[in-house]
Amino acid sequence: MTGPIFSHRSTRPDVLIVGAGPVGLVLACELLSQGVVVRVVDTAPTRPKHSRAAIVWPRILEQLRRISVAQTMVEAGHHIDAVAYYSERRPLGEVSMAAMSGTPYPLGLTIPQDVTEAILTERLCQLGGEIERGTTLEAVSQDGPLVRALLRRSDGATEGLTVPWLVGADGAHSTVRKLLDIPFDGDAPEITFAIADAPVDGGHSIRRLHYFYSRAGAFGLAPLGDRLFRMAVSIPPRAADSEPPSRELFQELLTARGFGRVGQLGWSSAFTLRCRTAQRFRVGRCFLAGDAAHIMSPAGGQGMNTGILDAVDLGWKLGGVIRGALSTRVLDSYEQDRRRAALRVTRTTIRQTHWGLWNRPVKIAARDLAFRLAYRTGVVQRVGAPLMGQLSVGYGRSATLRDLLTPGRPRVGDRVAAFVADSGSAPDPRWPVIARDDLTVLLWPGRRRPEPWSRWRERVVAALPVGVPVADLGAGQPGRLTSTLGTLPAVLVVRPDGHLAGSIPFGDVTGLAGLVSAWRAS
Repeated sequence: MTGPIFSHRSTRPDVLIVGAGPVGLVLACELLSQGVVVRVVDTAPTRPKHSRAAIVWPRILEQLRRISVAQTMVEAGHHIDAVAYYSERRPLGEVSMAAMSGTPYPLGLTIPQDVTEAILTERLCQLGGEIERGTTLEAVSQDGPLVRALLRRSDGATEGLTVPWLVGADGAHSTVRKLLDIPFDGDAPEITFAIADAPVDGGHSIRRLHYFYSRAGAFGLAPLGDRLFRMAVSIPPRAADSEPPSRELFQELLTARGFGRVGQLGWSSAFTLRCRTAQRFRVGRCFLAGDAAHIMSPAGGQGMNTGILDAVDLGWKLGGVIRGALSTRVLDSYEQDRRRAALRVTRTTIRQTHWGLWNRPVKIAARDLAFRLAYRTGVVQRVGAPLMGQLSVGYGRSATLRDLLTPGRPRVGDRVAAFVADSGSAPDPRWPVIARDDLTVLLWPGRRRPEPWSRWRERVVAALPVGVPVADLGAGQPGRLTSTLGTLPAVLVVRPDGHLAGSIPFGDVTGLAGLVSAWRAS
């Protein structure tokens, strides 16, 4: 047997991405958009026709502006105005997406994962990338500033490849994670789910995601458009070689837990999951992202969304380091930021799953009473909407219930209501624009612009390193931004992903240069 043939491509990739699902594709587009050379490989010979993920939430759409696919996604998907909850077929209340005012995307978007992957693949090709399908990672090792990978193609030929960086976005059974010997921990019980796409008759609103809770279990209905629904339901454990769940099974479970008539299935599948999180998201020059790093309950449709945020966070940081624009120290924050965020989302989805599986009358009564009270007082909307939409994801201290109920000026690591311009859509003057690949300084006037504003602006610009973008918001921004940027004037230093790097009060420029320089390469 001959040894591997080492790659002699004219342009050696800066990053090898293993896995061409949504997470790997978003990461590849992020890096290609910055001029970074990437190579994307995937074991599957073709793109899957059916897949589990079907919901994209507002924060993810905000971040997909960075690779100019947000508008394409919005046009291709089905819009959801609210998430409605039922107990024993009786309405409990709902979380309104349409009522959210702090985002350009006040909606939930249902879109099959294969459609999402098609859009991302097209964007990848536009940026000059390609996917090498039928290519498997066989081995990986690290030698100083390089990663050595052994690839095997579907014809059996092997190739040795040396790259500066490698990212495993290769799913729950990640080969990269196993080769790096990273523990994959989790203590939540295993739960089996059945999913399918089918028409459902019964008067369910096609602009609402429906969650039916009952003593018999939970049932989720997500409209995909044209009276077609994605069904997701908890079922007893089943053998791995069992036939796909039948229409009769879904009809039986919908009758027991909700209402409606299930039509012919377009496709169906069953899977058993145990919520797990990798002990590490980085080993040297190798990273994990998406399901390779964390598996969570499908409740709330957060899994793929969380993975895409991994890709965005890693993409701007790794790309900036490779370009020489950012300090290598920023890569140390990837694991800290995203592992903590994934654990928070996992805990929330586990709680939601458990609430839906309660079958004791006392627990059900307490849950329903608490939900109805929270709904009537507005707590469900003020807390539930940002949690579900991932607008509350931050990289500082955990947001408390009080923070969610009474938001004020963003803390370090919090999301800021300022966004990268999406080249696929017309400019939106309602929102501040930030640079895609650099820190941006926002001059925020607060509720009322103080004076001398112009003189302070000059001092801020003079204190900054050359080339740092400055956006002056003192020329009449909408008053609603005070709910997300605060009521007092300040200098806000915003990361490329729209999270706050730091702030300085009006009239002061002390430490501003140091704050920016801490992120930039020296």
